[in-house]
Amino acid sequence: MAQMEESVKTLQLKSAALADPTAETKQWIRCLAINAKNENRMDIVTHLRSIVPAGTTGPLLAENLDVRCIPFKQRKDLTINLGGGDEWKLLAEKLGMSYDEIRELDKRTLNPCDVALNLVANSRHLNVGEVYDILVECELAGSADLL
Repeated sequence: MAQMEESVKTLQLKSAALADPTAETKQWIRCLAINAKNENRMDIVTHLRSIVPAGTTGPLLAENLDVRCIPFKQRKDLTINLGGGDEWKLLAEKLGMSYDEIRELDKRTLNPCDVALNLVANSRHLNVGEVYDILVECELAGSADLL
């Protein structure tokens, strides 16, 4: 735990470099955030999120949590955020859904993002960390940070 606190102090000293972290720095930050979560130090995760760009720290939820177990409020916030436009379609495509499947959900469901997550999770293991990474890859880091 003392090592994590020292790491946070180091991050504070180099905050200018954290505004645009390299891929290696992003991995280090994510690892630090995972360790902080494992130690129930959400204050450290919150601090990291305040000094680095969205999509850097990883999800607040456990990375290996099945998407079907995301707490209701977070899932609602995520699916509404993505469902307001076509952003959910990027996620659905990256999760392996076909054009026809995406089109059908778009025309026939009230919350297509929620249905897409359920369909994929019912056919294969889908966890929060994977969804987070896909959202970041799709340049939807703000949405990823809702997890």
